[in-house]
Amino acid sequence: MRKIDTTNGHLMQELALLRAQVASLEQVEARRARAERRLAAQYAVSCVLAESATLDEAAPGILQAIGEGLEWELGVLWYVDHDADILRCSQTWHAPAVPIGQFETVSRQMTFRPGVGLPGRVLGSGEPAWIADVLRDTNFPRLKTAAEVGFHAAFAFPIKSGGEVLGVAEFLNHRIQPPDSELLQMVSTLGNQIGQFIERKRIEAERARLLEAEQAARVREEFLALASHELKTPLTTIKVYSQLLTRHLRQPSPDYQRLGRFAHQIQEQIGRLETLVTDLLDASRIQRGRLELHLEDVDLAQLAEQVMSRFEMAPERTEGHIVVLDMPEPVEGVWDRARLDQVLTNLISNALKYSPHGGEVRVTVRQDDDHAELIVSDQGIGIAASDRPRLFQPFIRGKSAHLSASGTGLGLYITAQIVERHGGTIDLESEPAEGSTFTVRLPLVPPVQLEHDAAGVSATG
Repeated sequence: MRKIDTTNGHLMQELALLRAQVASLEQVEARRARAERRLAAQYAVSCVLAESATLDEAAPGILQAIGEGLEWELGVLWYVDHDADILRCSQTWHAPAVPIGQFETVSRQMTFRPGVGLPGRVLGSGEPAWIADVLRDTNFPRLKTAAEVGFHAAFAFPIKSGGEVLGVAEFLNHRIQPPDSELLQMVSTLGNQIGQFIERKRIEAERARLLEAEQAARVREEFLALASHELKTPLTTIKVYSQLLTRHLRQPSPDYQRLGRFAHQIQEQIGRLETLVTDLLDASRIQRGRLELHLEDVDLAQLAEQVMSRFEMAPERTEGHIVVLDMPEPVEGVWDRARLDQVLTNLISNALKYSPHGGEVRVTVRQDDDHAELIVSDQGIGIAASDRPRLFQPFIRGKSAHLSASGTGLGLYITAQIVERHGGTIDLESEPAEGSTFTVRLPLVPPVQLEHDAAGVSATG
């Protein structure tokens, strides 16, 4: 250990040297702590961006990470309105217990053109900027409000992508601080990082939009081909039987029994066309939010019985089908009779159509507290697990359905939309080659909004 000279002059020199060494160590420690805080702030911003899907979602976390990490008290995020060529406030953040008065409110109400105010200066130059004391700045439009709450230092940096300024982040505090070039360099890097995030999300959104458009185009093309086939089949049948009918009517002694069969076939195909056109119109109404409900008192059990009676001679029903209607008592509620008729018709028709080898088709109507339950089950071909999630989307048919019977893929979509519009749910249980069970639950009293406005439904497919 060095021996310290205790004479007065030398003692003073030694104390001065110690003070200088302590000050130097304190400066080194302060720089180290500052560097750690800045690295932590950068890391926090990176984490926020990694966990966010959009800038709006990320913005509060970005402002907080920079504000708390760099010890600034108020953060404001501005976005560029390219149509008006101005900056508008998007998000704000402030440290707890920090007086900000009306500054935040005024900032949200203001806009900045290039060159005007601190955000406008950054927008115009594309470079970060620092104001040591906004109260002495001649280009700070919020000067009066800043003075009222005692804001002084401020800095702002651009959020850029490919050289284009997409927004500006601004921070203020209550201290007067000289420019910090290292901090400005750091936040400039952060601005580029945030800009890359915005551009990446824009590209992802555009890619998703294009994929959705391509999928919609494919679905549309498939539907047009399917609809053309579905329309052509009954039209061809009608044409053939019309020609046969005309030919037999010209004979001297027509066989009226045969003519009756021809007429029946024509009527059956006309009914098929009517169903197809109705489904197409309903699908269009749903996607435009125009599917209307006309509510009235309905006995669901009685309605199910009426619908079932129409299937006694239906072409879908074979001699191998055993049709059972299980309705121990009336089930009354406020619904749209015609639309529930449509739901029943679709579910029963599918149960018969997709059980080509017969088996039991059971329709159960019962009440469960404040809900009605309609259950339609069959012992048919069933539905594969991979097909079930999309089964209630428009123009979607299961693989087994394609092999078993024709159809447009609209029936279950429309059924689900009608049920949902009533405030109900529809569930499916099915196993391939074992059959399917559709369970519809409907509230006995419709949702409040339906009582006032029974129009409009949102498409889900």
